[in-house]
Amino acid sequence: MTKLSNIVRRQFLALIASAACAAPAFAEDPIRLVVPFPPGGALDYTGRLLAEQLKTTLGRDLIVDNRGGANGNIGAVAVVNAAADGNTLLMAADGVITVNPSLYKTAGFKPSDLKPIGMVATLPQLLVVPAASPIKTLADFVAEGRKRELTYASGGVGSGGHLAMAYFAQLAGMKTLHVPFQGGAPAMTALIGQQVDSSFLVLPGALPQVQGGKLRALAVSSPKRVPQLPDVPTLAEAGYKEFVVEQAYLLMAPAKLADAQVAKLGTALAKVVANPEFQKGMADRGMTATWMDAGKTSTWLSAEGKRWAEVISTNAISQ
Repeated sequence: MTKLSNIVRRQFLALIASAACAAPAFAEDPIRLVVPFPPGGALDYTGRLLAEQLKTTLGRDLIVDNRGGANGNIGAVAVVNAAADGNTLLMAADGVITVNPSLYKTAGFKPSDLKPIGMVATLPQLLVVPAASPIKTLADFVAEGRKRELTYASGGVGSGGHLAMAYFAQLAGMKTLHVPFQGGAPAMTALIGQQVDSSFLVLPGALPQVQGGKLRALAVSSPKRVPQLPDVPTLAEAGYKEFVVEQAYLLMAPAKLADAQVAKLGTALAKVVANPEFQKGMADRGMTATWMDAGKTSTWLSAEGKRWAEVISTNAISQ
């Protein structure tokens, strides 16, 4: 090989090495964030806002994958069956974990098949009646329910509104009749139209109707009064101290995800929940940005699961 050829060869190899060093590494695959309900609801909104902000915090893209059906079971099963590598996560409403395994004969998964990364938001329920109802206060509601069977609408068997009213009637010694609908929207329409006496509705959905004068709020299920309705008492302060009920939104992962990855995701998640932009996004929709780490979330889920299992059993509720 000539001297000139050697020089050319060395220059060529140096050029390849330089290009290799300059070329960016292949980006990681995006994280798939499974939302187990259709687009458009409060959980979907929370998941999309979370995905947008985690992209910055984690430095990775997140893609929201809506897997609705069976009250969240289909999406949960999809995550349970996914590889435990941190690339597939579940944006869950707590009822998917705390209610479904007791409600369904075959939910398709066990709570132990998933592990929490953290809680990100909470939202209370409002006990509401039509604006034209003669029932003006919580005391009126209980007194009337002890005299006659009060009807109440919900978004379906085992929904948050169904279980909340069953639980409250149990505590208050009332007579009630459940009228299930296919979702929260038709339940609210029936309530506004005075086809039923009452309902427990989540704050984000009920608030505009209360503020618009179509519904009357009798009480709120959170531990403290909500700033949007400061004159509405909590059920706890009205004497029902056991009745502190809040729905929660959680980030969950397959149970076998390594603890180190859970910790990494949890650190990123805590930063997002503390972000004023995320907090405002939650407040604008009637929710509260609420951080709880993996350990505390696990304890909370266990306690809630026991509570709702008892309510479901006592009231013979099943799917």
